[in-house]
Amino acid sequence: MQYNTQTKSEKDLVGIIKKFKSDFNPGVKFQYSNSNYILLGFILEKVYKKSYAELVKDKIARPLKLTLTEVGGKINSDKNQAKSYSYQNGKYNPSSETDMSIPIGAGDIISTPTELIKFILGLENGKLISKESLKQMKNFSDNYGYGLVKVPFNEHSGFGHTGGIDEFRSFLYYFPDLKVAVSSVTNQSDYDNNQIAINMVKAAIGKDFQMPDFKSFAVSETDLQKFAGIYSAPNIPVKFNIFIQNKTLMAQATGQSAFPLEATSENSFKFDMAGIVVNFDTAKKQFTIIQSGTETTFTKE
Repeated sequence: MQYNTQTKSEKDLVGIIKKFKSDFNPGVKFQYSNSNYILLGFILEKVYKKSYAELVKDKIARPLKLTLTEVGGKINSDKNQAKSYSYQNGKYNPSSETDMSIPIGAGDIISTPTELIKFILGLENGKLISKESLKQMKNFSDNYGYGLVKVPFNEHSGFGHTGGIDEFRSFLYYFPDLKVAVSSVTNQSDYDNNQIAINMVKAAIGKDFQMPDFKSFAVSETDLQKFAGIYSAPNIPVKFNIFIQNKTLMAQATGQSAFPLEATSENSFKFDMAGIVVNFDTAKKQFTIIQSGTETTFTKE
């Protein structure tokens, strides 16, 4: 689990990537890939014979007069750089810090929401690349383009990207027909970033939106115990392990990371970051998980 905190060379990273097969053949579909952006970073360095850090300065920061956007290094609090944190049981705990040699090209840039807005407006207005190149970036397939994702908002369509590393989360979207850009950077958040973005766009165009309710509901550890167990569902290839860790109810699907469940009532829980709601029915020894409008019921084995 300490892999991400250790410095890796180009040879190290390329060697790791080469060990694995492609997820699908070229041209079949489009999907985000950290590995591809890491390789692109190395390709840029070879083409321009400059470091990726120098290229970000020369090609992006200087043309747009960005003073806080650069390739990151060891987090320096003296420069007002934030560490990231997890939040459990009323406490903020520092997360591990990924060594910036690892995500080159895929997530080693530090910035601010204001400068991210300047970046995407500069991109849209031809201050970084030509209109023809931008048009190619927006040639979306499976809602993915060249370094951009297609972002829907009601009948409108925008573009941008999200970011996530350690406990940092970010998004940057621009909606050309609305002339609205939104950006957010957090160093700890259990709230759904997608909902934050939606509410920001609504606020920008003068639409009303619902403020989130951050009220918590206390359930004793004794009462949480009745939910613990292994749950499965017919024709679903994963099982859920529901368990208690540090007095917090946790859920873990087969082969995935565990996530905390926050009580909203005696038998209902949520995980805002992924938009998940879990409702338990102890009489039937079942729970229903709701995500993106889809409900699936799991039964305790």
